[in-house]
Amino acid sequence: MESIILSSGTEVTPEDIQKIASAVNDLLLTTSKDPGQYEEADSLQGISSLPVFRQSGSAYDLVRVAISLLRGVDGKQIVLQVTADYIQWRYEDGMWQNLIPLADLKRPATEAAADVRERMDAIVSEVNALKTQFENDVRHALERADAATEKANTAAENAKSVSDHPGYIGDDFHVYTWDYATGTYIKTDRILKPEAFTIYRVYKSISAMEADKSNVPEGKFVIINTGSVEEEDTGKLYLRTSTGYDYIVDVSGMRGFTGKTPQFSIGTITAGTYPSVSLSDGGTDASGNPVYRMNFVLQRGPRGFSPKISIGKVTTGLPGTAAQATITEKGETEEGVPLAELDLTIPQGQDGSVVGVYKTREIDHVPGVNDVTYEEGGETKSYPIGGEVYLRESPGDVTFYKLHDIVEGKAIWEESSGAALPGNVYLTGANYYNESVTIIDKGILS
Repeated sequence: MESIILSSGTEVTPEDIQKIASAVNDLLLTTSKDPGQYEEADSLQGISSLPVFRQSGSAYDLVRVAISLLRGVDGKQIVLQVTADYIQWRYEDGMWQNLIPLADLKRPATEAAADVRERMDAIVSEVNALKTQFENDVRHALERADAATEKANTAAENAKSVSDHPGYIGDDFHVYTWDYATGTYIKTDRILKPEAFTIYRVYKSISAMEADKSNVPEGKFVIINTGSVEEEDTGKLYLRTSTGYDYIVDVSGMRGFTGKTPQFSIGTITAGTYPSVSLSDGGTDASGNPVYRMNFVLQRGPRGFSPKISIGKVTTGLPGTAAQATITEKGETEEGVPLAELDLTIPQGQDGSVVGVYKTREIDHVPGVNDVTYEEGGETKSYPIGGEVYLRESPGDVTFYKLHDIVEGKAIWEESSGAALPGNVYLTGANYYNESVTIIDKGILS
């Protein structure tokens, strides 16, 4: 240390400086208090600042720091306390940490300020690190939220695109579905060709049906007609499958259709949240039978599975009422194929009339080449090829003749058979409780 020359010219030696410093220190000690002599605060209520040293170049100023500046980035408040050896700090729910040794407060001001500055720098560094981590966490959370929002918006747009473009059946009977990725309809392998609901074949027994299954295409309906309404199997309806037959329903106890027979075809098929089916009027066919279209709303399932629909309950409604159809979910197969059951309510048709039916006629002579026409109701009608007439040779004994062909206006008749006339024969359909009955009385259709 060198001597100091004052402005008055007085020289202050290093020894003099040491004495002055010692005197100043003694003076400070007489007026200062030990930290333990101050009142201890157990909360920050009412405390707004903390005295600290601030460095400006090589100089230090004693200033107050607002307690709010020491609040953590997560909003936690800092708590201070004084122990026998340290001033300590912590977050509200954190562990106590030493801030300043009390012994350091008794050092020279420059030394104490430097120590306080070093510790404050460490605290500020820790706070800044926490702030940076918090900002990074917030930024990453916002990025993830933006990504999730974008995915949700994309999914909503795709769903709306599919909803705005329902599937349909093309002219080639293939099902077309909307592909939101390409914005076009895609032709699927699924074919839904509308066909009328008809009975393909009638068998006299279940064994006969099983024996002939190789001649029945898959998807066709067959029915058992034993010839007696007392037989249990009479009226049972079966559906031909890829492996055999599925029993559908026993229709022997229901009223059958009279007159016109409703025909069914596939209408529209759309995707929806819940499966349903409705019937719409499709006019009539060439024979005057009413035609109904079955419109399906099918629940969208995993791509590649087509729902398997079976016939459930078939009910006859009152004449003139609307036809109804309902579809009920029945779970799924082990492979995940959806199962559904179709229930139908079909209105009873009005009584019809038999048109264009030739009745076997009695003739008073053996038919010849000129017997091409006959008179009925004042009209001249032509005998149909295959039509029969009979000649009563004696009571109860007749000879039948069948028209084999007509060549150049000449009839070719052949004797068919000769036997006693049968009694009454009742002709009925698959439903034996039908009130509409046709009777053959003594060989003539009445």
